[in-house]
Amino acid sequence: MNPFESINPKIGLQKDVKSPFFGRYRLVFNQVTPFRELSFNRVFIKVNSNAIEEVKNRYDLLPKHLKHQIQCYNQGNIRNNEIIAIDCFEDDDWFLCLDMTGDVAFIPMYNFYFALKGLSNYLENSHFFIFSSGDMDNRWIDEYKILDGELELSRNEMEAESFWGSIIYYLKEAIRLNTNEFKRFAAFQFYDLLFDNKYCYRELGEDGKAYDEFGQEITYDIQEHIQTMNVQELNAINKSLKLLFNLKLDNNLKGELNKLFAFDLLDYKRRNKK
Repeated sequence: MNPFESINPKIGLQKDVKSPFFGRYRLVFNQVTPFRELSFNRVFIKVNSNAIEEVKNRYDLLPKHLKHQIQCYNQGNIRNNEIIAIDCFEDDDWFLCLDMTGDVAFIPMYNFYFALKGLSNYLENSHFFIFSSGDMDNRWIDEYKILDGELELSRNEMEAESFWGSIIYYLKEAIRLNTNEFKRFAAFQFYDLLFDNKYCYRELGEDGKAYDEFGQEITYDIQEHIQTMNVQELNAINKSLKLLFNLKLDNNLKGELNKLFAFDLLDYKRRNKK
């Protein structure tokens, strides 16, 4: 269901602090397609090559509070920029990046819908999710699809709080949809949360092991994650892993997922090892 359809487009981009959709959010952006890494919980949507000037002009008209969460970049201008760290396109390509540029965002969630609706006719096909990982987190998860210039949004509800709730939602959607594309996406989000927390400091020692900022070896003990799950979350994840991949939530999981999807060979992992 799209809860934003009845909202007047004239106020769709405004920062209405009285709106029931306004909140103090810690937003997460997960991209199903195109599957691009290094993403770091961001979404990258390429601008059609024949519409670059139109998108730049329309983007310039977006309000400042929305530009904090949606950026418009030229790959050539930001290549080798260590702060932005995006290298997915050719130098002449322009793209939108949905990202959290601070710790929290004060925004009505329909701002994303109306901004993307005004730009979707000029963007590549894509599929992604937006949700809040805390602060005003009411378990919603918004699914966006851009197909042949048309934007589709549906708001859904996670059955658990977002830390594990988003993973459970993705795994169950993978079962329902039964496509290799979405199975890989769901598996990657789970893998990334369990084994590749991108915001943690890690350093590769001479012994080939990873160490944290305190010099302690980083291990992949699944029990550490299981302890953060309630019974409902644990059962849902175990059942989904069994149905999808015939796998268990144990210390063999990382290796088994890499056998299926080779996540360990993704570009950003190779870069982190340099």
